[in-house]
Amino acid sequence: MVKEQDLVIGSGTYIDNFEEQLIGAHPGDKVEVTVVFPDDYQAADLAGKEAVFDVTVNGIYE
Repeated sequence: MVKEQDLVIGSGTYIDNFEEQLIGAHPGDKVEVTVVFPDDYQAADLAGKEAVFDVTVNGIYE
């Protein structure tokens, strides 16, 4: 699934350490982000499971 989404580093909006894994990336970089969903995650089929996201950094803005 391809979905563009803005992400603010340090916002705590994403699970686990998703945001931290993007620090140091540059526009055009492709980053593989691995996280583990919390055991009490709202979607029971994902709770406690590992997920890998293939992320492409489109830009960095202040």
